[in-house]
Amino acid sequence: MSKIKLPHASGNSMSIAAPATNPSGDLELKLPATIGSAGQVLKNSDTAGTLEFGPLLKSGRNVLINSNFAINQRGSFTANQGEYTIDRWYHNTSGATSTITQETHTVGSEIEGQEKYLKQSVSTGNNYCCIRYRHEDVKTITPGTWTVSFWAKGTTPPGGLQFWCDQDFGTGGSADVNIAQQTITALTGSWVRQSFNITVPSFSGKTINAASYFQFAIGQGSDGGTAAWEMNIANVQLEKGSQMTDYEPPRSYHDELLRCQRYYYNHVTDTGTQLAIANIVAYNSSTGYGTLYFPTTMRAHPSIDATSGGNYYIMHGDGGSTYSNSVSLETVGTNAVLIHVSGSYTAAGAYFARTNASAGGKVSFSAEL
Repeated sequence: MSKIKLPHASGNSMSIAAPATNPSGDLELKLPATIGSAGQVLKNSDTAGTLEFGPLLKSGRNVLINSNFAINQRGSFTANQGEYTIDRWYHNTSGATSTITQETHTVGSEIEGQEKYLKQSVSTGNNYCCIRYRHEDVKTITPGTWTVSFWAKGTTPPGGLQFWCDQDFGTGGSADVNIAQQTITALTGSWVRQSFNITVPSFSGKTINAASYFQFAIGQGSDGGTAAWEMNIANVQLEKGSQMTDYEPPRSYHDELLRCQRYYYNHVTDTGTQLAIANIVAYNSSTGYGTLYFPTTMRAHPSIDATSGGNYYIMHGDGGSTYSNSVSLETVGTNAVLIHVSGSYTAAGAYFARTNASAGGKVSFSAEL
């Protein structure tokens, strides 16, 4: 077996050897025309047999949750209203006429294997109409250079498509630090991957308290123009360093759902079927209590997000049924809550609560930043 021996000045050597078995034909391995840069590795390029230098792709480099817009516990959203929409993504309207929808690529046109994307349709623009993302714990987005990338298409907002971000140091912490707004490449009718760098400032001298976060926004910036625009966006990535790497998708749907449920947990939404909520024990003739356990520890004590109205909920037990218009919180923890459901009970009786299919009920919990 032939090999190339590279001797060291001190006597020892390193060898590059031919394959142990005879290949089916002559093989050629082309070296890159450059020596690369610090931190890069030598790897196969998109052309087999041609080597290139590139970044070492580390698992977990994309720090965003639901970066591919696949998790959507809320389902649908209110037009022209500032609210969380697709999990972890907030719709900031700022007086604009704007809607958010979760869209699906046609089969065969998925981008990097991901089938979902977010669409923001703006018929009347206004300054700071955008989508926003908050990353828990400002300290996790460490000082230095970070790279933002995403795929996008559409029509450009007044003043150009903008990206801006800031550091929030928590309740009672230091004043927010704003990172300069920057203009992104204009949107077109075709999907294009955008990439740019941001510089995160030092934490030196800052007081960082609970509920801190790093926040960024993409959309219409400070320009107050009212022209219509549309942004379709997919596969967002935020990673440390100055180079854009291949998009790192979520680990799995199940894992990503659990990560989203730290901030918002949809326990049940009635879409025409009778869905179980909890077992209820009647404290007295008008009050029942039940315990709900969360699938993961929530970020903080959550608030309840539940519909209310005539007979939205029904409780069965003690040989009969009783209705309730609402579900509320009695005591709250990060792993479970005690809910209060009013009704006409037999004291100390056992019941189970469900949604009333004819009315439609929803019980969810929010611990968003």
